[in-house]
Amino acid sequence: MKTTAVVLAGLLTLTACGGGGAGAGVGPSGDPVQGGSARILIQDDPRSLDPAMLSNEAAFTASVGNALYGQLIVNDQDTGEISYLLAQDLTSKDAGETFTLTLKEGLEYSDGSPLTADDVKFNWEHIADPAAASSYAGNAREIESLKAVDDRTLTIKLRNPNTQFASEIYETSLNWIAKPETIQAGPEEINSRPIGAGPFVLTEWRRQDAMVFSRNKSYFDKPRPYLDTLEIGMVQDEEQRLNTVVSGGADLAQETQFPAISGAEQQGLQVARTSMGGGVALVLNNDKAPFDDVRARKALSYGLDLNLINDAVNDGTGTVPNTLFPKNSPFFQDIPLHRHDPDRAQALLDELAAEGKPLDFTMTIYSSPAAQRLAQSMQTQLSALKGVTMKTRAIEIAETGQVLAAGDFDILTSSIPDTALWLRLRGEAGNNYSGVDDPQLNQALDAARRATDQDEVAAKYKTVQQRLSELTPVIFYTGLAMAAYGNTDVGGIELYGKGSPRVDMLWTQP
Repeated sequence: MKTTAVVLAGLLTLTACGGGGAGAGVGPSGDPVQGGSARILIQDDPRSLDPAMLSNEAAFTASVGNALYGQLIVNDQDTGEISYLLAQDLTSKDAGETFTLTLKEGLEYSDGSPLTADDVKFNWEHIADPAAASSYAGNAREIESLKAVDDRTLTIKLRNPNTQFASEIYETSLNWIAKPETIQAGPEEINSRPIGAGPFVLTEWRRQDAMVFSRNKSYFDKPRPYLDTLEIGMVQDEEQRLNTVVSGGADLAQETQFPAISGAEQQGLQVARTSMGGGVALVLNNDKAPFDDVRARKALSYGLDLNLINDAVNDGTGTVPNTLFPKNSPFFQDIPLHRHDPDRAQALLDELAAEGKPLDFTMTIYSSPAAQRLAQSMQTQLSALKGVTMKTRAIEIAETGQVLAAGDFDILTSSIPDTALWLRLRGEAGNNYSGVDDPQLNQALDAARRATDQDEVAAKYKTVQQRLSELTPVIFYTGLAMAAYGNTDVGGIELYGKGSPRVDMLWTQP
């Protein structure tokens, strides 16, 4: 299913991604074996099986979406090369203003009904609908119009030119197509009887425990899937996930925590990674007090020692993203995004307090051990400063879309990979959760997104990095850990996008 050339993968994806290969352990050799079963561990139970509500990222619900709905396209983690699965082609003849998506012939859902271009149109418009509360609504709303020319052909007009549009598909739930009737029938129908064209069909869902899938006998890409059955279990604690795989209680785990990934390597497990620039950021709500004042944002940034956060959250095993791009990227600039300076932090806090605006904020965190460690480290560090009060509130991962859509936060954490800079930091972009809106930053992001020449992209990203350093709309506190690890009797561990596993490729050694 590989293309013979890289097509519209986007310069950023090609140069910034990599490292998808295996870690310490080595999987089975030889051809894939048909049959058998495997158990995958993820971080949390899906809120819904509607693709709009699933997360196509690493330790979250990516394996669920891939199992039920397959993929339109995927990318190679080392080369950036595009592979077409349910799609046959994605092309643009006008530098990313419009695209044509062509589906493969004869695609069928698991119930035998045809999958058409109209179905893709419905799913993408559904994701864009505010009522769906999708965390990928911003991606979908970048599409101005969709037209199904025939059963296999969809024309796509974007609101803003984007030569990297392919990544908007394979890094989000735009990659997953559910039968429209199951979405229209409401939550009970799609959660009990989801219908997709993926490699597996749902046979059982034990809430907050596990989902069981059986092989979709009508899957288009035979002989895949290799497994007869697949179980996806939910374990929030990263140490418990690792121990379960090591003890043989599961075959594979998706992971976003550096200590667990390091532990898997030390245990001799296979480790597949996705390496990207950008990182996980403290997203500061620039649209309301206190972080609508750049001095408050700067005070918080100066007051935090990111190395101490790395020690607390990652046991020192993570990476601290001092620059936006890693040194091996052609877009690297030695422009620090953060500097720890408690004296400068205190001076800004004193200035704010003198104006009757002491820094008082609530941090929204997920109910996970890593999030708790992050909040505790921040509170400990900030307690050494005067004029700052930090509180916390915990939410479930499934609530994220609603919180972001409502702007109901002061600070929360969100991954901002280098492939998503425009969508996360451009003034009017749908997923610009910080609300930053700076003309120079906007202009540079627009130009980088349209460019096809690497040197031109690099020049524009230099401006982006300078403005981020000056404005501090977000604080990148750790690199992106997107991985899957598994026992050495599991074959076919392949990731695409933001650490999303190809479950159709998995097989086990008898």
